Amino acid sequence: AANAAGSKDGLKDKDAAARKVRRRREALLRKTLLVTFNGSSSAATDTDGGAAVVPIDAAFDGPDVLPLTSQSVAEILASRLSLPPGDAALGRVPPVERGLISYLSRCHVRAGRELRDCRQRLERRRNKKATTTAGASAASIADAEEESEMLEEIRRQVVSYAASSLVEPDLFESGGDGPAQLAATLRNSVVDPTHSVTFNVFGKDSSFYARLCAELTSVDEASFERAVGAAAEDLTGRLAKCATVLDGGGGAEVGATSGGGGGGTDSPLVLVQALSTLCSNRAAATAV
Repeated sequence: AANAAGSKDGLKDKDAAARKVRRRREALLRKTLLVTFNGSSSAATDTDGGAAVVPIDAAFDGPDVLPLTSQSVAEILASRLSLPPGDAALGRVPPVERGLISYLSRCHVRAGRELRDCRQRLERRRNKKATTTAGASAASIADAEEESEMLEEIRRQVVSYAASSLVEPDLFESGGDGPAQLAATLRNSVVDPTHSVTFNVFGKDSSFYARLCAELTSVDEASFERAVGAAAEDLTGRLAKCATVLDGGGGAEVGATSGGGGGGTDSPLVLVQALSTLCSNRAAATAV
C-alpha cells in the first residue's frame, strides 16, 4: 500500500512538472508568436507587453497533451498564418502585425531576444551544475535546452514561411501581396528600429532580412529577384510622388505603422532609407 501511494505521488509530481513546463512554453509562444490556444487554461488576451494575442485551434490543446516542443512550431505557425485577414480573431491585432511578412519579421526579432536571454540562463545553469554540489538539475538544463531549440526553430520557420509565401503568393491569404508587404516592412524598420528586419542579434547575417534573402536565393533565385524587384518598385513609386523632402505619398496599408504624411512611413527620408536597407543585401542590390 505504501509503495502504491508513493507511486501515485510520484505520478502527481511528474504531471505537475509537465504542466508547469507547458505553461512556460505557452507563455513563450505568446511572447514571440503572439498566439494562444483556444480553451487553454493559461490563455491570455495580451502578452506581458500589452500586444494583442490571437487564439488558434491546434492539436496541442487539451489536458492530456505532451509538452510543447520545437517540433510543434511549424504547425502552430501554419495555424496562425492560415487565418484570413478578416477573421474575428485578428480584430484586436494592430495593422503592423497583420501583414504576413511584417508579422513574421517581428516574430523573428522577438524570438531572437528571447533566445539570447535563454542562452544566458542555460549557460548560468551549466556553470552552476559544474561548480557547485547543489547545482542546477539535469532536468532543468534539458528543459532550457529544449526552449532554446524551440526559439531557434521559431526563427527558422518564420523565415521559411516568409520565403515560401513570396515564392507561392497563394499559400496564405494574408500573404498575397508579398512584395508590397516586404516594402512596407522595410519602411516600418526605419520608423521602428526596435523591430528592424536587419537587426543582427547574433552577429552578421543573423537578421530576418539577411536570412530571408539567403533562403529565397537558395530555393528560387528567380522568385527572389521578382520579389525584391517589386518591393523596390513599390518604394520608388512612392518616392516619385514626393515633390519635396517634406512630402509624403500614399496612405495606410496592411503591414504599415502609419499612413501618408511627412512624418509617416511614406516620407521621402523614410523611403530612401528603406531602399538603402533593401540594397544592404548584396544579392538584392544586384537584383534591382
